[in-house]
Amino acid sequence: MNKIDFKLLLTNTFQNVKFVGRVDDPYQFLIKYIIPYNSPQKAYLGAARQNWKIIREYCRFSVKKIHHIFHIDAKLTPEGWNYDPDDFKEHILRILYHPEIETYIPPIQTFVLKYNSVSHIFDPQSKEYQALISLYNHTSKNIRDIRARASLSEHLDTLLTKQLIFPYPVFKNLEFYDKMTIIVHDITEEIGVKLIKIFSFFNYAKIYEIEGAYFISSFEQEKKFEHGLMIKIYFPPCLIFLFLQTIEIVFEDLGITHYLILDHLFKADELLKSLYGDLDFLEEYNPLTNLIWSERNREWNNHKLFGKSIKERIYPDLFYGKDRYS
Repeated sequence: MNKIDFKLLLTNTFQNVKFVGRVDDPYQFLIKYIIPYNSPQKAYLGAARQNWKIIREYCRFSVKKIHHIFHIDAKLTPEGWNYDPDDFKEHILRILYHPEIETYIPPIQTFVLKYNSVSHIFDPQSKEYQALISLYNHTSKNIRDIRARASLSEHLDTLLTKQLIFPYPVFKNLEFYDKMTIIVHDITEEIGVKLIKIFSFFNYAKIYEIEGAYFISSFEQEKKFEHGLMIKIYFPPCLIFLFLQTIEIVFEDLGITHYLILDHLFKADELLKSLYGDLDFLEEYNPLTNLIWSERNREWNNHKLFGKSIKERIYPDLFYGKDRYS
């Protein structure tokens, strides 16, 4: 891990960094970026894979849709949550092998994030872009607090009206203490639909439809994929490992051989401190202002990470757009 140049890997558009806190496999990271055109960290990961050979595997992807699942129609009793692994197995059997049997699928709220029209590219002077950078924060914001400030409330209305942001609920008193993140890549759309139905069993989950590329050390090159899922499941107190065992059996039955299960994810605050001295910079850091606007091409671009060769490393300014765009 010491060979990884984290400043170059994070560049100046990361949103948050988490790591898997397991002693047996401590070198797994989940990094969220703001990156244009669906190619997160292609340059650095390509060099790390081909030239330096310091990364065994990775999956880089962008999000096309988000499915929010939240319901309390089932499993919540006067005594608390009743999460039975056998009920989950029956739910799976009906969906995969007995579709003729009616299965309750709760309402799922879906948000589309991928736009192909140039009309959805907003320049630095646009009302939409200015609203976005005004509302951005490295932590989530409460809508009630935003509404308390007239200027921010106006920005919020602009973005909500055009469906450029999607508020989501946060549940603090329902005992969803544990979260599991599963990344499944290179699947068919049909399997993706089945998995969304399967994971609708859980009362609180977020499912992201993704596309991108992945690499495993046995590959000669990275492989692109058009259809994949990132699944976040929030668990109340229960025997999570029994659900995990069932999920792995489902993947085997569906022929899914490459997937990643991330549990015990923690914020990588100590890593950020080692790179930047402390976390005070996050109060002013805004990755939305750190992309480069090309007026000629009417598009946003990343900063270059290398000069004429990969030996010449370029570290983009963390506050590149602070005085340019705001």
